[in-house]
Amino acid sequence: MFMIGEQKGETVQNISIQRATFKTQASKIIQTKRAKSSEALTPDQEREITDTIEQIADAKGLSGPLKRKFFNKELGKLKKIYKARDWRDIHRDYFPEIKEHYRRHLWGVRGEQSEGQERKGFLRTIHAKRGELGWNEDELHEKLLRRFGKKRLSQYTNNELRLVINWLNEQLEQW
Repeated sequence: MFMIGEQKGETVQNISIQRATFKTQASKIIQTKRAKSSEALTPDQEREITDTIEQIADAKGLSGPLKRKFFNKELGKLKKIYKARDWRDIHRDYFPEIKEHYRRHLWGVRGEQSEGQERKGFLRTIHAKRGELGWNEDELHEKLLRRFGKKRLSQYTNNELRLVINWLNEQLEQW
């Protein structure tokens, strides 16, 4: 029941005030529910996780709805695995573990190898070439020391191991 004149304006104004008050209270409730723990992932960590997931989706050739579905699925997995209300509420101590998981996932999608896997491959190649040359391990170590100044393969970086492989290939050509 509305009154005519000033009463009507006041009633409409009261309704507007009540709606504004309700929206403010609802907003505070939502913000309270979403308030992050001080130990949750930092914004930079969140961004790094989402960027990596996006790179995985791109490497898989996903776009549009499929990309969004993949993205939501991955974030849902994080939420479930770490028993968090929201994936952003995951404790920041888990970030290195999450980061490494998605890095490995990205390598797998791209068909790349981690440094450790690459290193193992280099060492297998070196030992196979050593066998082809008829050298035992001690002979290889002596020749490496004379040629590169380091005796043990464990002392070499991956780039240096590439140089050793190239050198062994030269030795095989001369042999």
